[in-house]
Formats: sequence, C-alpha cells, structure tokens
Amino acid sequence: MKKFNINYLLFFIFLFFLNTKCYALKLETKDSKFNKKYQLNDYKYQENAYKNSFKSILQALGFSDIESNAAYKSLAAVLPLEILKDRGNIIIPANFEKEKIFTVNINNYDSILLKKEKNKFITFITSAIQADKIISNPEGLDAAKENMIRLNSNLIEHNLEVFNKKIVFKKGDNLDQKLNELNVDKKELKNIKNLISASINPKKIKVGTTLLAFIKEKKLLAISMPLNKKKKLLIYKINKEYKSKIVDALELKIILSNIAEKNNYLITRIDLFKNDNYKVIKNVLEKGESIYELLKKYKISSQTINDILNAVMPYYDLGQMKAGEKLEIIFDLNNDLNGISFNIDQMTKLQIALIDNSFKVFFYKKPYKIKNNLSEIIISSNLYNDSEAFGLPRSIFFELVKILSFSLDFQRDIRKNTTFLVLYEKLYDYKNNLITTGKILYSKVLLKNNSIEMYLFKSNEKEADFYDSEGKSIRKTLMKTPIDGARLSSGFGKRRHPILGYNKMHRGIDFAAKRGTPIYAAGDGIIERANFYGAYGRYIRIRHNSQYKTAYAHLSKFARGIKRNIKVKQGQVVGYVGTSGRSTGPHLHYEVIFNKKQINPLKLKMPELNTLNKNEMFDFNKQKENIIKILNDIRR
Repeated sequence: MKKFNINYLLFFIFLFFLNTKCYALKLETKDSKFNKKYQLNDYKYQENAYKNSFKSILQALGFSDIESNAAYKSLAAVLPLEILKDRGNIIIPANFEKEKIFTVNINNYDSILLKKEKNKFITFITSAIQADKIISNPEGLDAAKENMIRLNSNLIEHNLEVFNKKIVFKKGDNLDQKLNELNVDKKELKNIKNLISASINPKKIKVGTTLLAFIKEKKLLAISMPLNKKKKLLIYKINKEYKSKIVDALELKIILSNIAEKNNYLITRIDLFKNDNYKVIKNVLEKGESIYELLKKYKISSQTINDILNAVMPYYDLGQMKAGEKLEIIFDLNNDLNGISFNIDQMTKLQIALIDNSFKVFFYKKPYKIKNNLSEIIISSNLYNDSEAFGLPRSIFFELVKILSFSLDFQRDIRKNTTFLVLYEKLYDYKNNLITTGKILYSKVLLKNNSIEMYLFKSNEKEADFYDSEGKSIRKTLMKTPIDGARLSSGFGKRRHPILGYNKMHRGIDFAAKRGTPIYAAGDGIIERANFYGAYGRYIRIRHNSQYKTAYAHLSKFARGIKRNIKVKQGQVVGYVGTSGRSTGPHLHYEVIFNKKQINPLKLKMPELNTLNKNEMFDFNKQKENIIKILNDIRR
C-alpha cells in the first residue's frame, strides 16, 4: 500500500494549576490534498490519521510506543478521536514520569482522566473542575473517586459486536414457522427460504437443529445452520442482496468479521453537544410530522437534510419516531447547522454531528456507576401499595412482578405479612445524581409454608435470566398469571353464565381488572389471531409450540404492532383489559389450549425453560457467591 505523509501541527501551551506546570496540546491536522481526497472517499484512513497524531503527541512527551498505544486504546473506547481536533486539550502534568496520569478536557464540563496501571491505562470520566484538581495533585485521586466513573474498557462497545439469536427446531416445527421468528419482510423471507432450500431439504431438517441469526440494531446481517459436523450453510447480505455459501468454522468467522466491520458504528461516552459553543434548540415532533418537515422549519436545505437522513439510515430508522418525541437541533454561534440529537432510551442518545464536512453518527451512552440497594417489603394490604410505601421504584416493581409471575399466583399465594426481599441496582452519574434503575440481582419471597429465592445469572451461552439456589430456572414455559394486580373473578369449569343465564362450561379463567390494565404474553410464540372474534370480543391467540397455545379475550385494544404472524416474547405487552364482546365488565378471559383442548391454567405444571450444564453451574455458583457477598455487605 502506498505510504502517505501527513503533516501535523503540534503546539505547546504552558498552563499553571496551583503553581503546577502542565503542558496542554491541541490535536489538529494541516490541510492537504490527501485529506481532501480522504474526506470524500475513505473514513478508515482518517481514523488512522487521528490515531497517529495522538500517539505522536504522547511520544513527543516521552511516552514509549507501548504506552502511547495503550493510552490510545483506552481513550478511543470512550470517544472517537476525530472529535479532539475541534475541541480537545490534552493536559500532561510536569511530574508525569512519576505519576503516569493525564487528562483530556473535552468541554467546560466533562473530562477524561487516564492513569497508567502496569501495561494499560485505566479510564475515568469526571468533571473538568475535578480533573484540574487531580492533575495538580495526583495523590488526591483516591479521595476523588466518589465523583468519578471508572470505565471498564472490556465493556465499551466501540466496535460492533454481532448478537446471536438462536432458533431451535422442535418437534412439529417447519422452516416457515422458524423463519417468521426473524421478523424480516416477506420478500427477504422468501429469498432466504429459497437459498436454504437450494442446499437442504426443508422437510428433512432434524429436531434440535439450531439456526443462528446474526442481528445488530434490528438489522439481519446473516444466518447460519449446520449441514454436517464440519460444514455450515451461511446466508449473508451483501450489496442489499442475500447470498449463500457453504463454509467451515474458520471461513464462517472470517466472513462474519468482515460483515461486522462493514456494519460498524461509533460509541462515545461524552455528549458531543454539551458545549458553550453550541446553541441547542429543543423540539417536539408533532402528530403527522416527519423529521424532514421539522428540519425544513429551520430553513435547512433539502440536500443537507438528505445527507443527515442517509447518514442515519444504516443505524436507525427515523421513521419509527412517534409524535411527542423530543429532538434537539444544534447550531454553532454563527447559526450554522452542526447536527441533531435525540434519546433512544434513558441511557442512550443518537447524535448526528458535522465532522470533516460530512455528517457522522454517534451513539452517546451515558457513563454511570452502580450502587446496589436492598428493599424489604412486608405486605399489609397489597404488593403494589406496600412496595410504594417501602420505597421500591416503579420500574423495579413491575420487573419483579413479571419475573415472579412464573412461580406465584398473586391472587392466592400472597397473604398479610408475606415478606419480599429485592436486591437491585441504581445507576448514578459522576455527580451522584440518579439516572435510572438497573437490574434486579436477587429476590426472595417468604411465604407461609415455603419460600421462593432467585438469582440473576448470565453466561456466554445464555441471556441473563433468573435461577433458584440450585440452578433451576425460575422462568417456566408459560406464566401462571399474564396480568398484574388483577383479581381472580371466575374459575375454570361449569358455571351459571352471567349473561345467558344457564349453566355453561367456562373454558378459561377470568381476571377482573381496571380497563386499560396491561396483558402480557404468557410465553414466547407467534400470534395466530388478533381480531374481533364473536363473543370473545377483541381476541388474541398465541401459538407457543406444537402443543401449547394461549388465548386472551374481551380486550379494549391491542398493543402497538400486535398482529397475525408477529413473534412475541414472554412478558411482552400484547393488549389491554376491556369489556368487548359478550362481557358484563372489564376483565381478562384467559385460556390455555393443550393439543387443541382448553385446560385449567391454574393446574398447569410446566417444565423449566432453561437448564444449566456443568460448566454453567460452575459460573452460576461463582455469581451466586458474589450476590450473597453483596447482600452481607449491605446488611452489615
């Protein structure tokens, strides 16, 4: 490859912090023909340019090549380095040789602090004021850690990680059913099926065959399935078309790595627009208004808007933004557009920034630190009111109910003085302001005759889920009660019909609840029906496997996106309580159908969904011991 010479301007500014001399270096690049060419054609070379310039700065100050490379990796995990050329100051203390510590001031608010430990640099995010104090007195680092967030570089998603979705063929399953679980459009589904059918007879796919789907940001990138012990069928997307190839394990890894590289995106732990040099205008998307129409209000050219939309397209569908969602438009002090920003969730912002004369997409993930909390709830009236009285956050309450629905009948099992213990996370910023709640780590329910105990466990092979102290899954194939806070108003069996007035078989159970109460899918499955169905009113039926189905009747409305042939996850909201059809008041009529026959949901004994193998049990016990240690530390 031809070697390009790029000149960089490095300059030193002497600063004084509390009589301590420091060097401040600003990262800049000289204009060149290569840079102009590069901005139009190839981002990768530009990234290397910033990397080499940053390392040159550190090496000019006496960093070894190993040290400068380690510092680069730590910093690049926090924010992309091209941002530094516009705003970043690298502050090196005069006694760096002794302390091996420096900061990168990004704006007037946030700083990144890097400290060498053995052969790597540990990274903190803190305030600019705090960073200045530490750089003047590195011995005060330990005392300041309460107002700092340490980032584990192993957890930073600077590069794409392809997430696997496992689809296992069970008895009675066919290829069409399993492909429907991928939630791709019908045209793509047809192409994928044809490619599979060309290499393997769909009718001869064995029970237990595992189809792996490689998905990122809801984009289907590739599918693999085994042909024999050594060979796999790989279907992957290239240039908007799916292609198939028979590969071994090594070739599969190489192709997937290339796919990951092409679908890469950038993560930053610093808000790009938190800067006094920007004017941030907040907007709310109106009903029926598109992003294009909103930006047009600010006299932004059609070409610029299209540039923004094209930049975002590979990463996020702006068309899914709903009325009422907030969007920030950012201008510089000259009233030139610099980008847009909006929240994806409580922890993530999508930011489109103008850098090097083109729009680039960044996912700003808020840095946080975790504090563990233990709540003890003693029932005096009901779980909802008592959990609120004991200070349990609403988000944790609803998650707890959802998890325990597999093991508890909330109408029958909970009595006065029933005790709930919940260990959960709270996420804070470096100023110790609460951002949001995190995961439930542990819970214990002390019932009259027994207790239910569950631990959060995550392995490389399985998604995070809850298990009892023996490693048995809390989650069952079907939930006992697919609704929260409801009263069992009618059981299974013969009864006098409240409207028709004669004895009639009641082939489900009824839960009386307020109109609009959420109804959950009792298990993973495919929606078979979602329509108005005679006396049932608004009705949903879900097929879970070849034997089990569940049905939900008299709904007021369906949840967004719920329709026939859509895959749903256990605990997902599918509809809301109503009184449609033949009904005397708001309630959920719930049925479990086994081999085409309704059975009593309350007498249903379902097998555990997940089991742990020997290696997973070893890891589970280690994680369980860690949770027990946290519990003991809190109780001291």
